[in-house]
Order: sequence, then C-alpha cells, then structure tokens
Amino acid sequence: DRLMSITLKGAVHTTFINAYMHTAKDTEDNLARYDKLKDHFKKYKKMGPTFVGGDFNARITNELDNDGLRVVGKHCFDKDRADTTLEDNMISNRDQLLDSCNSEELLISNTHFEKPNSKLCTYKGPRDRQKQEKEEGATLTTTMTLKTTGLQ
Repeated sequence: DRLMSITLKGAVHTTFINAYMHTAKDTEDNLARYDKLKDHFKKYKKMGPTFVGGDFNARITNELDNDGLRVVGKHCFDKDRADTTLEDNMISNRDQLLDSCNSEELLISNTHFEKPNSKLCTYKGPRDRQKQEKEEGATLTTTMTLKTTGLQ
C-alpha cells in the first residue's frame, strides 16, 4: 500500500524504500502505514545499508522537543515562517514521522543541508504538477530522505 523497495545486490546489499503517507486530512490512516514501513525497514536493514525516502506529508518546523532535535537538522522546511502555528492534524503527521525516525534510528537527512528557499517545499496541484508554496499558499508536502544513523 504505497510502499515499495528495491535492493541492489553486490558485495554489500543496499536497499531503497519509498513510502507515501496520507495528508493531514487522514492522519489516523498513517498509523498502519508506519507499522508496515517499520516492518519493511527491519527486514532489509539486516542485509545492509537501507535508505527510506518518499512523501511523508509532514511539516517540519523549528518547534521540536528533544526527540525531534535528534533527527531533524537546523535547515527545516518553511524556515521563513518558523513561527507558523500548525493545526492538530498537521502536528499529528509531524509527530508520527518523528516517532518513526526515533524508533528506527533514522534522520531526516535533507534538513541537514542548507538549500535556497525556492528548493525547500513544493506541492503538487491538480493541474500544475509543481509550484512554490509561496505563490499559491497551498498545503505543503515534503519529500524527505531518511538515513540510518547510530543514534544511542
């Protein structure tokens, strides 16, 4: 269910997992998806390096607790609007992603690299596949790459 993977076999097996999570309208439906992702990740992690990417529909801001600070870099999405108040369902999506990252010792790697504002967030509209969030004021979707770490 919107979860796929590919393993490149060689001296070291490397696996890439791609996942899609529901938007903030359907946050409860993500619980089962995160469980499937967790099982999938554990299965492939035993074979070698495993990378997770995809569209997690989670808005990452600077308003993080200690658990969030371990997985999120200082180059968050929407940094020009760092004080933006998130609705409860948006907070739920963010917390589900952070919980998943913490439980599997993953980090949101693209928050660890500075990017120009034009590259921070995009959304896919019904007619125009990618526009900047600033132009239309639409809901953000974030595409993230999660990287395994040695968090203790």
